[in-house]
Amino acid sequence: MTLHRIPDSSQTPVGDEVRDPVFLLYRYPVQEDQEVVGLLASAFAFGRVEAFLPVVERLLQRLGPHPAARFRSGVPPVPRAFRYRYVRPSHLRLLYRGLHRLLFHHGSLGRFVREAWDQTGDLRRVMERLYDELLSGCAAHPLLANPRGSSALKRWALYFRWMVRKTPPDLGCWSWIPPRVLFVPLDTHIFQAARRLGWTRRSRPDWRAVEEITKAMRELVPEDPLVLDFPLYLREKYGKTSFSTG
Repeated sequence: MTLHRIPDSSQTPVGDEVRDPVFLLYRYPVQEDQEVVGLLASAFAFGRVEAFLPVVERLLQRLGPHPAARFRSGVPPVPRAFRYRYVRPSHLRLLYRGLHRLLFHHGSLGRFVREAWDQTGDLRRVMERLYDELLSGCAAHPLLANPRGSSALKRWALYFRWMVRKTPPDLGCWSWIPPRVLFVPLDTHIFQAARRLGWTRRSRPDWRAVEEITKAMRELVPEDPLVLDFPLYLREKYGKTSFSTG
């Protein structure tokens, strides 16, 4: 396959950066806080961005300017009236407890992830260990998919993209993980674009589709395959690129 053209950042539709949850992380200058904010923002990244972004912003306001220290010191209270689609206070409380436990024992999300990466060298195994640490004994959770299942793990992939890739808007906090091992955060737009390009024949965006699409991306850009996911998104949603393979 040959890559014909990748649109640059100037092709981003006006105002999209305002609605992208990754920009919430830029409000926090300290990496350990960016890691916590990134996890929460990616966990809620389903549904319309106009709906979930205000929810995340309200939660972050309650956590204060140093969310990592806030979780290390205890479990923050969850508003009794909290609702987002099918996520209930009990779901958020379980995640908050897991964040407190992890940060209290390991210091930061980054330290935990680095240890898991050093031991496994396998990104999906790292996701599994992080899930187990955050949601011990929980087979399924509406905010974080169980990596042992067959789902696309879009929100996990999105979180690791933000933390690993060094090209803005991604932050590149976790330099010890190479971008070449990342998986595509598979949403509807990228899935449909990839199907049109023949990168997958899967009928639904499941984990096998993620593997097939990511493999196609790695063949084109081995060291940083996710450089292609935004052009795919633009191609499908806005028709703004002649991106094709041949």
